[in-house]
Amino acid sequence: MNTPNLLLVGRAPVEVASIRVTSASTNAVLWTSVTNWSISLTLTNGANPLTVQGYGRTNDLLSGVSDSITVTYQP
Repeated sequence: MNTPNLLLVGRAPVEVASIRVTSASTNAVLWTSVTNWSISLTLTNGANPLTVQGYGRTNDLLSGVSDSITVTYQP
C-alpha cells in the first residue's frame, strides 16, 4: 500500500529561522533559498488540517507569520 504524501512549499520573511507544521507526520523543512522552503508531509485518509507557523531566531512565534489549510485525501 502506498503512503499518501504531500510536498508543501512556501515563502517566508527573512526573519523566519524555522517553520513548524502541525500534522500527524512531518519531515524536516528544506530551505531552498533564504526565503523559500518545502516540507514533505504524510497524509491520512480524510481531512488533514495543517497549520504552518514561522519562528524567529530565539524560537519565538512570529506575529502574522502563520497560515492554516485543510488537505483532504480520498483514496
